[in-house]
Amino acid sequence: MLVNNAGHSIRRSIVDSLDRPDDAERMIKLNYLAAVRLIQLVLPGMLAAGDGDVINVSSIGVQLGQPRFAAYTASKAALDAFTRAAGAELRSSGISFTTIHMPLVRTPMIEPTPALTS
Repeated sequence: MLVNNAGHSIRRSIVDSLDRPDDAERMIKLNYLAAVRLIQLVLPGMLAAGDGDVINVSSIGVQLGQPRFAAYTASKAALDAFTRAAGAELRSSGISFTTIHMPLVRTPMIEPTPALTS
């Protein structure tokens, strides 16, 4: 079993990110590409065993479109799309793929976020 739970968020408006292309690049590298790379590393063993579970932790923001989290939710949406496609492709191999969409969790990463005060 592989659980991809790593993630990092940037809470910044799109307008405030116009001169910061690295914001989106950092989100894609950690929240999407790192997870895909880990899947690629464990998948050969799962295929050999004919069994395995890949669980990718995402965000409810992917489904809601939370303001000021565009770079973050886009990176998690990419992982969601990968998860759906990989699950369909590898289902007959005995490997399942699941996405868990977590709600906003009180951590220093999201402070201050208005959704926590309502």
